[in-house]
Amino acid sequence: MLEYIQRVKVETAKRSFETSKKNISQVMFDVGYTDTKAFRTTFKR
Repeated sequence: MLEYIQRVKVETAKRSFETSKKNISQVMFDVGYTDTKAFRTTFKR
C-alpha cells in the first residue's frame, strides 16, 4: 500500500514538473512530502 501511495505521489510530482514552473520544494510540499532527502530518494527510484 505504501509503495502505491509513493508511486502516485511521484507521478503527480512528475506531471507538476512538466506542466508548471514550480521548484522542487513547492512540488514536494504539494504532493505531501516535508523531508527533502526522502522526496529525492523516492523520486530517484
